Amino acid sequence: MKKPAVEIVRNHRRSKTMSEPISDKRTLELRITYNRIPRYFATNSTIQLTAAEFQNKHLKKYKEAYEEIRADYNAAIEIIGKLGDSFSFESFYRDYKKMIRGETSSAYDMRTIFAEYLSDANRTRPLSDRTISAYHTALNWIVKFKDRITLDEITGEMLSRLDTFMHRYRPDISQNTVNMYFRSIRAVYNYAVEKGYIEDKRPFKKFSLTSTRKVNYGLTVHSLQQILAYRSSDEKAQFGRDFFVLSFDLNGHYLSDILRLKNKNISLTEVGWKIEFVRHKTKRHAIPVSIYPTDLGMQLITKYGSVNKSCPNDYIFPFLANTHTERQINDRINDINYRANMGLRMVTEELGLPHTTMAQARHTYASFQCENGRSLMDIQMDMGHANPTTTQGYINSLRTSAMMQSKAIKEQLYKEVM
Repeated sequence: MKKPAVEIVRNHRRSKTMSEPISDKRTLELRITYNRIPRYFATNSTIQLTAAEFQNKHLKKYKEAYEEIRADYNAAIEIIGKLGDSFSFESFYRDYKKMIRGETSSAYDMRTIFAEYLSDANRTRPLSDRTISAYHTALNWIVKFKDRITLDEITGEMLSRLDTFMHRYRPDISQNTVNMYFRSIRAVYNYAVEKGYIEDKRPFKKFSLTSTRKVNYGLTVHSLQQILAYRSSDEKAQFGRDFFVLSFDLNGHYLSDILRLKNKNISLTEVGWKIEFVRHKTKRHAIPVSIYPTDLGMQLITKYGSVNKSCPNDYIFPFLANTHTERQINDRINDINYRANMGLRMVTEELGLPHTTMAQARHTYASFQCENGRSLMDIQMDMGHANPTTTQGYINSLRTSAMMQSKAIKEQLYKEVM
């Protein structure tokens, strides 16, 4: 096994100094290569060098930059010598930060640690594409919040500010979704602690990730009628209205299922068009679903897609064209769902309705069917629920008319007595 190699290199990430947007000046850092794997370690460097300046070892500026980090370089050599055959990046960094920086802060930025976590070959169970996509989305949120953020900066206060930022940036995002991304961040942070990259400051102790069930009430019949009658010259608003209506028409199914429909999932029967697919809510439950879309539903399908029975494996809607991996599919679906939610917000604001999201099309369908006398079993089959308890949960929280009847009965009692 070869001994780790130590090199002085320019920072492998471009400086983003706004005053010099075209300049390629960078500070110096250490690159440790072990078993052909490079790792980069921050130094006390403050002098920035261009590529040409770095190549010219005779320049005064280069010599000054080198002298600035000589102690860092010598310390790295000394630590590697002491560790000998027991060398690892984790043990090296633990000693390096104590010797050079005299502190316990980490030089690793979140991009680096996320990439290492996701590529960890020692994981007992490989991550699914869907899980990997969630981790990438979590990292994207961090980068949007602050481009170059390190492990040191993951504190309870920072998480609280990130939570606020996410809700301001995406007002339609649920707290449970935020918590899902925060769990990804926590998993990566704990991985860094295990690897010795940082001492555990327990940032998540003060930031609760307890999931809370968000009760989404279905729209009233009057509100649904207003959305059905809505028309707009604004393509964004019309897009949101149309896909909310389409989701409602297709038994309240989410866009994640609707956009995956292929030509083989739709057929023309004696009683009209019929859609059949398997709803994969989880890997354990594959629920078959059959739907007879209305004429309005078919109008929306042909407006945004096309049915071509000669190409059974082509998607009905073009949004997922040229996607090859589950991650690409999920990313595209998330984009379309975001567009639909933003358009729907424009619709509800114009109509003066409460804030409504695409998810509420499913709740609206459940309450509407229940209030019109459909049985629990029928609604369960329509919605593709594996467990009737799930359907019951929708109905119990969404029976608007039943709750209004309850109120009327109580008011009648009060009127008679008082």
